[in-house]
Amino acid sequence: MLFGRLDRRMIYGMGTDVIEISRIRQASSRHGNRLALRVLSQREFEEWSGMSEPRRMEYLAGRFALKEAIAKAAGVGLGRLRMNAVDIHVCSSGLCVSFSTDLVGQAVWVQQKWHVSLSHTGSVAFAVAVCEQPAP
Repeated sequence: MLFGRLDRRMIYGMGTDVIEISRIRQASSRHGNRLALRVLSQREFEEWSGMSEPRRMEYLAGRFALKEAIAKAAGVGLGRLRMNAVDIHVCSSGLCVSFSTDLVGQAVWVQQKWHVSLSHTGSVAFAVAVCEQPAP
């Protein structure tokens, strides 16, 4: 029981990812803003644009890792998930996930509850994503 009531939710999927920030830095130096535009939602890109180094690369690597973890938890891989259609933002409960309207209605996992966590050091970014669904 959770807070006096039975919680009837099940795990739909779980994904993790870890990436070296130096790989994102190298790709970004080769491709300029194209990498950030492919990975970040419009809101994230605007936030990222106002950052200075090294925070910009930490942010980009973290978002890349978290969106990869979301794709794994959803069971679709990055081939079927546009990274920039996923927005990661700070909310009252920590990090929250929202999806662009063109994804809503296309996949059951878009409408589920997500739990995400992101951490980074000076050299790596690590992310975990768990997708819940109501119990049958």
